[in-house]
Amino acid sequence: SFPAVLRFGNANLARDFHHLEYEQNRQDCMESRTNEATVYKLALGPLRLRIVDTPGFGDTDGFEADQRHRQRIVKCVKQLGVVHAVVLVVNGRVRRMTTPLKYALTEVCSLLPQSAHENIIAVFTNCSSKACCQVGQKVLNEAVHHTVTPDRKIYIDNPYSLWKNAMAQDRVGALAVQQKLVAGCRAAAAGLGKFFVQVSQMPRMDSDVFESRYRLRKAIEL
Repeated sequence: SFPAVLRFGNANLARDFHHLEYEQNRQDCMESRTNEATVYKLALGPLRLRIVDTPGFGDTDGFEADQRHRQRIVKCVKQLGVVHAVVLVVNGRVRRMTTPLKYALTEVCSLLPQSAHENIIAVFTNCSSKACCQVGQKVLNEAVHHTVTPDRKIYIDNPYSLWKNAMAQDRVGALAVQQKLVAGCRAAAAGLGKFFVQVSQMPRMDSDVFESRYRLRKAIEL
């Protein structure tokens, strides 16, 4: 079966994959696409993954909405049976750890059993390399209570966004823009390749450990 990945963070990454036409293979664990955990099957050449796209935390509806999100995520993960990786998608252009981002990461970590921290991958969007990434790595490690090693950090400047911006400015015909688009596609492909290698090397986690963690937190909050 396809390796399963639990994804938290910037929703743009999942939405952009829509243009690679994998959303047609989407399997809804629940009904809504914005407030429910959703499973996508992704097959791009040798890349074959099941991605659990999770609802965001810090909803305008308040704490009760976050409680519902946690429950839905755990229910969806349980249906998968196993999880191979936990992916944190963060905007690489954000200079500082904002309060909403800290809160979201805290909520994510509350769902993770201790053993799952070793399966964390950080994907930084809107940047093609560590040199372009403006997120403080130490701050990120402190927020997730785990040191994310360099091999578990992926930098992707989405080539679809680059192309869309070039189209909006009517500059697709310019040679320099075309070269940038080609370079962007190659860099993104390399990043996805690295991502897949990391996922394929991670030990499988039984989904029951996520449910046990959720029940423990729920009991503490009562």
